[in-house]
Amino acid sequence: MKALPLFLVTLVSFQSITAHASIRLSSITKELHKKLNHLQLKQCEKLETSYEHLFQLDYSKIDRSDLAKNHTKIEKEAFLARVDLRHKMRAWEKQDTTIPDSCVKGLRDMFRALRYLEETVAVIGTNPEPFDENNVAPYLSGKAPYLQINPAYGNLQFPRDLKSGDLLVSRGNAPTSALIARLGDTDGQFSHVAMVYIHPTTHQVLMMEEHIEVGSAIRPYEVYAADHNFRVTVYRHHDSQLAANAAQVIYNRFYSPSKEHVVPYDFKMVMDDPRELFCSEVAYEGFKEASNGSVLLGKYRTQFHPKNRSLLNRFGIKTESMFAPSDVEMEPNFEVLGEWRDVSRVISNQMMDAILTKLLAWGDDGYVFTPTTVMKIKADLGHLLRLMGFKKKELPTNMPISVISTVFALDPTVNALLGALSKENESVKSLTGYNMTFENMFKKLEELRQEDLQAYENGEKNILFHSYFHIKQ
Repeated sequence: MKALPLFLVTLVSFQSITAHASIRLSSITKELHKKLNHLQLKQCEKLETSYEHLFQLDYSKIDRSDLAKNHTKIEKEAFLARVDLRHKMRAWEKQDTTIPDSCVKGLRDMFRALRYLEETVAVIGTNPEPFDENNVAPYLSGKAPYLQINPAYGNLQFPRDLKSGDLLVSRGNAPTSALIARLGDTDGQFSHVAMVYIHPTTHQVLMMEEHIEVGSAIRPYEVYAADHNFRVTVYRHHDSQLAANAAQVIYNRFYSPSKEHVVPYDFKMVMDDPRELFCSEVAYEGFKEASNGSVLLGKYRTQFHPKNRSLLNRFGIKTESMFAPSDVEMEPNFEVLGEWRDVSRVISNQMMDAILTKLLAWGDDGYVFTPTTVMKIKADLGHLLRLMGFKKKELPTNMPISVISTVFALDPTVNALLGALSKENESVKSLTGYNMTFENMFKKLEELRQEDLQAYENGEKNILFHSYFHIKQ
């Protein structure tokens, strides 16, 4: 009998397994990894079917004894499946094949779903203590489920084994970080890119970055790590000399003995003007110049085609596509060395993702950020103080006032919804033993929106967010 194609095998497996009362995740991930290793380019656009089943797993039906016994194996299997999928991409590219858009979307979805599975299983399997800012997990170190290392690179340790030109792609903790990750047509899971430079004389590990608040910066690794972003993946280009040259290009541009030279942050996110750069554009410009224009990162760029461009306009974004932080995952000439996440913050991060996804969806339905008069005054005052030489570490001179006021509206909107969603999650977990799934979160967020809209229209005082995020009148 002829073997079924990957997507049919996977679909049948998911449907048959999830039809039973107890789901053995160890079996699902092992089988899925095996099938992905035999994936053909002509099949990969069907990955969305498998993605949907992974994403919609009912964790209340999970075989708890299987998960308790095998959660470390499940996490490793999901991580290696992502590593091997990237190897598939590189093989297809070596055949001079352009991966079609439908396949690119399927790959993005599968990377996201596997990471979601891996992190959710880590939480269920370890039941971590709540996040404590006074007792944070060591950054980019430890062992699974915090740190996964690509076995092809042996016993790596960070930052000891970092090299010039390595890219550290991270997900920050702020609402703006969640916004950057989810802003494209396809949701991403990362918000920032930093390039490594090993100083040839001191051998100090330095991180070269572009920040919204200050523009270009060169920071010691220890200072960078102190930001304690929720998730970070380490990537290395297959051409180590090219990567080292790319890092030198950026260092030469960013370094100034007087520390007064700053390359401004590119709020427009237009990639054809190197006078201003956004974070992932740093890597783009470095490799472009080091290769004399032959290596251009971002073949599979994030696209921006919302129904309502109000939010993009308020942030000053002028482009319809860009090489975003999440797009590094789609660069087959980079290898994943390892990935770290703070397991104690997985659920809050997932909630933040769900909130921004819904906010952007509501934006497509006509919702716009409308900062209050107080927010506008604060934005004007902050901008004026910056022009007068104050707030150098908080606001760049080229940050549009619309960006400042929108951030003032975004932060309380997200934090209010995060508080309400966290409260609901505590109730759900006390009843079921499990945290809310994305499907549960989306449903609750819609309920909150409708309740808050009703209160806003009735002129009530205790409004969650409609005072500064509502349908434009």
